[in-house]
Amino acid sequence: MRKIKNCVVMLILLMVVFMMTGCDSKEPVLKGIGKIVEVQCGAEFNLDDYLNENLKIKDETDDGMKEYKLKDLEYTVKCDDEIYNEETGDVKTDDYGTFDVKLVVKDESGNKATLEFQLFLNPVEVTKGTYTYPDDSAKGKFGVQGYCEIKNTSSQFLKLSDICMQLIDKDGVITYETDMPDFSTEYLSPGNSCYVMDDFAGWNVEFNHEDDIADIIVDFNYSRDKTENDTTLEVGKMEVGSTVERYEATAIVTNPYDKGVDYYMILAGMYDKEGKLIGIMKSYGDTTSLNPKGKGKAVLRWYAESMAIPDKTKDVKGQARVVTYQGE
Repeated sequence: MRKIKNCVVMLILLMVVFMMTGCDSKEPVLKGIGKIVEVQCGAEFNLDDYLNENLKIKDETDDGMKEYKLKDLEYTVKCDDEIYNEETGDVKTDDYGTFDVKLVVKDESGNKATLEFQLFLNPVEVTKGTYTYPDDSAKGKFGVQGYCEIKNTSSQFLKLSDICMQLIDKDGVITYETDMPDFSTEYLSPGNSCYVMDDFAGWNVEFNHEDDIADIIVDFNYSRDKTENDTTLEVGKMEVGSTVERYEATAIVTNPYDKGVDYYMILAGMYDKEGKLIGIMKSYGDTTSLNPKGKGKAVLRWYAESMAIPDKTKDVKGQARVVTYQGE
């Protein structure tokens, strides 16, 4: 008799559990998040909010297929506590790196699903473009200038290396490439930029149509470095002067080091009224010999035949680096 009572109790408990949970035993399906989530260093970012907005959750329940937001279900997020605040979901984005993230979601029936991905905090922000202009030396032909700004948005001191540039036409074909573009700075302190340009394509490659170039690819490497290795020179305010045929800017360049400079490189970004980079100009001379702690004046000119870009320019910012020190 006691066994029968125990069986009845167990049966009742099973019926209660079934009524409460149903027969759903399938874990929810998690989609919408790639293998790598990229975030710019310096930007405000909340990982929980990002997942709630982008994660698509589908769950087959006793009442049919349902869709959920992450906030509607129980979940946990595991990530490096050096950057991730588990209570608020906020991510510290000042330092760069790649971090593993593990998300576990539990549906209303207690079924769990796991999603693993990586969070990449990117320390460099890249702005790039091309400028195509009529070639006065060849009627009906066009030259091109490729340009780029690489900005350090992290809190780390960075060194750039292996800078390469490719121009891609409308058919996806590489029409020009170089691993020796001009660049203004090799080392980037937080917030600083490096300007990159190449105008040899304008001299060596001709195009039949103004829209022949569809894209520009700029590749480079970066790494942490020591501030004592810095070769960046100080560039004063750019003073702009222009005529109908010439657009140029001058600036005082200061050598902050105890060694004399034999030769340096200076480039300047050209920005429109919205603050968008639209071109880069450089000096083709006057960039030699700076005494230790000394100063010099650099003159930069816009050498493309057309004045379309200078006419749109509202601000010019310069960056410079030591190429060789005296005695090297």
